[in-house]
Amino acid sequence: MGLGDDLYFQALTIKAKNFLMACYVLHLATGHTLLCTSIKSGTMALYLAAAVHHFTAMGYPDPTKDSNHRKFHLVEAILLEAKRWESVPDRKEPVTWDMIHWLMRRAAGQPLVSLDAAMTDWLVLGMYAGFRISEWATPNSYQSPQVFQLARDGSCLAINATDVVLSPPTATTLTVTIRWRWQKNGQNGQRISFCATPNHPDRCPWAAAKRILRRAQILNILPTSPLSWFLDGSTPKLIMDSHITATLREAAAGAHNITDPEVLSTWTSHSIRVGACVALHEAGAEGTFLKKRLRWESDTFMLYLRNTPKLAAQHARLLETDPVAFSQL
Repeated sequence: MGLGDDLYFQALTIKAKNFLMACYVLHLATGHTLLCTSIKSGTMALYLAAAVHHFTAMGYPDPTKDSNHRKFHLVEAILLEAKRWESVPDRKEPVTWDMIHWLMRRAAGQPLVSLDAAMTDWLVLGMYAGFRISEWATPNSYQSPQVFQLARDGSCLAINATDVVLSPPTATTLTVTIRWRWQKNGQNGQRISFCATPNHPDRCPWAAAKRILRRAQILNILPTSPLSWFLDGSTPKLIMDSHITATLREAAAGAHNITDPEVLSTWTSHSIRVGACVALHEAGAEGTFLKKRLRWESDTFMLYLRNTPKLAAQHARLLETDPVAFSQL
């Protein structure tokens, strides 16, 4: 710390110092460490202790404690949530837009029929539709590259070309409507529409669905077959659970700088549904909206919710009533 930094820190109020340390812990929680990798709560606490020692060694009071000499509530909340999340059994991490954008960059320049291009489109659409694997892809138990899961009536269980309807490009509002002929909640035949996002083309479900349908046309996929195909060499293959898991773990490692195999193992095909739920929750969606749009009949969606860094930042803004700018605190 130089003289200028020292004078700046000395001039800050206790409240401002508390928020600085909360920002630091939040920064650590999102993987911004010395090695740019995700760390556990115990390691985060060691980083924080080192930062506190840096200041107390120069005679400053502990910047993580408030005016009542208690640990600042946001610092405590972030550390407790990190510890709680580590203890959740069989937890599945959510797909994030950062992961999707990482995969988009890798798919750039590849053919439309490549696995990366196909996975990118299904992940974008999945962030809106909250797909279960049986609703769009093929479990690993179906080892043949062209054998898929069947529903009770003998049709394919996953959505096919007849289940996806695009509004014409001339429509005032572009939409893609998906029909779930079979689904876990028993609401078979349910249709849900999703609007295009022209201001964010990288997140557009209409454009992703259009590419998915075009890919099926190029590969001459029958309309009674699942839509989730890609070209492996010269052979069309169904996207399977193993393809999804491998791609998501590569994207998590690339986008979030994660190297720990144990941490990466928490991304599976179910992470798409978790990601859709978390994204809506972060955007402020109420429980009834989540249930209706992601097709839940019960409150089990609550198991998927996470205290993410974005929600921590929203929490801070909601509780912060002082209108003075942070730099003036």
